[in-house]
Amino acid sequence: MAGLLASLIGMGADEAARKQELIRLKKGKTNEQKDCIDFFTTTNQGGCGCLGGGGCLGGSSSTMTMDEYISKVQEKCRMLNIRARAINRLGIDENEIVSLIDPICLYSFKFSKIDKSYPWIKLENQNAVSSRYMVTWLFFSENQVYVYSYTFDMTSDDVWEYCCEYFYQDITCFETTHEIKEKIDTSIAQGCLKSGETVTKNNYTVESFRIIVPGDYYTVSMRDAGTQMQSVQAAKALLREKKFSK
Repeated sequence: MAGLLASLIGMGADEAARKQELIRLKKGKTNEQKDCIDFFTTTNQGGCGCLGGGGCLGGSSSTMTMDEYISKVQEKCRMLNIRARAINRLGIDENEIVSLIDPICLYSFKFSKIDKSYPWIKLENQNAVSSRYMVTWLFFSENQVYVYSYTFDMTSDDVWEYCCEYFYQDITCFETTHEIKEKIDTSIAQGCLKSGETVTKNNYTVESFRIIVPGDYYTVSMRDAGTQMQSVQAAKALLREKKFSK
């Protein structure tokens, strides 16, 4: 999908072609999904609606603001009740989760590809959001860490769930990463009085929490890393205690 839209933009396709592509993208979608597609394909003041692998797609119109989109994502999280879903999917009892440290919830927009497909990405005033959102719950028992991640897409019905458990002795470390992703967007002016190409650099930051085990690792997205970092530090302290107190 990203490649097709990028090629349309790169060839300077006319507005009619872009509108037809937008109609195709919305086919079979719910009203909310259509609204979110419009949000990501509309260039608003101070920002750019873009695909992970392409530039801006003209032909759509959205009045949804960045804050309104974030509110929609947060409301969907509340409706999903992901904590209860995590306990059910992991098959654990609340009594199994002792009071070593409180369960940790990590959450963020997902910017990397899943199943070879990229999310939609939009940036405004150095604030980046994507069409995919990831919520992860970490539960700690005497011997294990239970991990549940739920990723959903605001422009489709796609959902990715991940359940796993790690024994403390098998974990090499908990790691946090801070990455700056370069993103260069290209837009082509249309109309009788407009022509030419505009190139804008819209870099964004990705924060992650990583569980390292021998020969493998699992990465969890984080948002507002400063707020979540206290919980992460508590998890690191617990791991040190479990690994070196014996």
